[in-house]
Amino acid sequence: MRQNKLKVLGITGGMGAGKSTVSHRLEEKGLLVVDADMVVSDVLEEVPEVSGYIKEQWGEAAFDDKGRLDRRSFARLLFQDEEKLRAYEAFLFPILIEEIKDRLGFIEEVTEDEWAVLDAPLLFRAPKQGLYDVSITVEAPEALALARIKARGDLSEEEAKERMLLQMTMDERKERADYVIENTGSLKQLEEAVDRLLEEINQRGVHEETTECSAQK
Repeated sequence: MRQNKLKVLGITGGMGAGKSTVSHRLEEKGLLVVDADMVVSDVLEEVPEVSGYIKEQWGEAAFDDKGRLDRRSFARLLFQDEEKLRAYEAFLFPILIEEIKDRLGFIEEVTEDEWAVLDAPLLFRAPKQGLYDVSITVEAPEALALARIKARGDLSEEEAKERMLLQMTMDERKERADYVIENTGSLKQLEEAVDRLLEEINQRGVHEETTECSAQK
């Protein structure tokens, strides 16, 4: 468990906004990262209660012919029903929070660094539970975000739009975040914005007013 010496930057953002790129840049700058998506992946494989819950709620349609969870099929099912999605999140969050705390605790044990990173798409939807000290949201206009998602080939435009509707809104994330990165420019501009922001955080630490940084063309 964390002893509150290590401070944690919580990174979130809208789909296609560049959250993972920001997290990667912070990792390049030497910060250790806990990726909540990877934690979810590990929990799905290692915690029988989770696969049992999924089977109970969605049946065999979420699994392949060998009985293994089919992530893509499950994701499609999950985002078709908002009520079941929120119930799944409520079931999953306590398990994820404990695992994330353990991983942050391990980082605290093995490093003398002042900051670590928690990369979590649902940072503001889950109970805070002392998981982070400073929050950053990465944002981009919807059209630009959709173009990035389409370029990745992960989802169709229709699927991406459906999932965006189930996200917290951009305004809600900006209101809750300590820092906002507007990612509308090049990769180089984004990296420079992250570097400036990290320098500011190191100087100012935890504070109460939202600050905006821009990576614009």
